[in-house]
Amino acid sequence: MHSRHARAVVLPDPSCHPQRWIGFMTALGALLDCRPVIFVAGDPHLDLLSAGRESLARYYDFAIPPRAALELLQDKRSQYQWLERGGVDLPGTRMPASEAEAVHAAGSLGFPCLAKPAVSHRWNRRIVEKAIVIGAPGQAAEAYRAMDASGCGCVIQEIVEGGDDHFFGALCCFSRGGEPLAAMTKKKLRQYPERFGNGSVQVSVDLPELSARSCAILRRLDCAGFGTIEYKLDPADGKMKLIEINPRLVSGLQLAVDSGCDLPWISYCDLAGLPREESAAQKIGVLFMNEAWELRRVMKRRSLREWIGYGATLARARSFASLSLTDPGPACSLVRRALTQGFAV
Repeated sequence: MHSRHARAVVLPDPSCHPQRWIGFMTALGALLDCRPVIFVAGDPHLDLLSAGRESLARYYDFAIPPRAALELLQDKRSQYQWLERGGVDLPGTRMPASEAEAVHAAGSLGFPCLAKPAVSHRWNRRIVEKAIVIGAPGQAAEAYRAMDASGCGCVIQEIVEGGDDHFFGALCCFSRGGEPLAAMTKKKLRQYPERFGNGSVQVSVDLPELSARSCAILRRLDCAGFGTIEYKLDPADGKMKLIEINPRLVSGLQLAVDSGCDLPWISYCDLAGLPREESAAQKIGVLFMNEAWELRRVMKRRSLREWIGYGATLARARSFASLSLTDPGPACSLVRRALTQGFAV
């Protein structure tokens, strides 16, 4: 961390030393003379907060879904099965239990299709792509072997047609008791990596029906804290196909804040027992840029036109992942990393 507003503390790696992480946080909480609020932005930390919720709740305030809901959501196989039973529109999806089943699943969906890690945070963290495009039976078997070896499991899924600008998202905030507090909707314009990555350029949009649908799905899961659902608009039938649910904060959160829907502050007030402020009406058309991810995308394209586009987006954007004139450290650090590490995340 390079922000002047925070003091960085290095914690044990949650993936390698989960109990040490919980022990560190518990010991730290015992030394503090206040009750800090914890927000979760990554799946490994969500697992740890759930595993240590009794001991950590003695010193911290946080809101996460019940254990049963988290276990269901953290594995895409159980998540998709639950959604299918609820009649939610999904891309064609298969859950193979062997290489042979993966090959058959890919063939039944048609090539090209996708292989996704069922438990994303167990997938190799050095790999940029969220999914592997499968163009032949042998690639399906290879993808299954790689994901099975990582212990994350494998999902084979249909590719929904349409570009990066066909992805939409609903960011929802719930009280500790599961009451809906606020929500906003957004649309991706560009991603890194392209097609199956994270939103590098996004914009706030007015989709109240999508917001209401997303809140209803999350309430059925007794969601507490934050919940985000991503969809892709299928041009073949005009339906919003649900891509995934994340019961935590996501990378485009600052767009919600700059659109007038300050989800972290709303949640903080709820958890800290402060008076709740009425959420302002969401501003439409606010352009968000993750300057480091978009830089990686442009570097990979290696086109003068893309560099000009980067500058134009930088000038038009009113919301940024890390850029701040009063606190430039985080943005400088991320851009420097993008330039020195090439195209790896």
